Amino acid sequence: RRSEGVPNSVSVVPQPSDSAVPIHRLVPEDVDPELVYLCRHVYDFRYGRILKNLQ
Repeated sequence: RRSEGVPNSVSVVPQPSDSAVPIHRLVPEDVDPELVYLCRHVYDFRYGRILKNLQ
């Protein structure tokens, strides 16, 4: 959307701080924040359940 000239809206994704967030977990700069969905759970299709407490 940004490359198409659509004006920027308020970011839904918080800006990274100096906390210890691994670089592979950060949202790239060229991704539209409206397309980002945060989920803290993972669904395991093999067992048919939500996995919790992932480290």
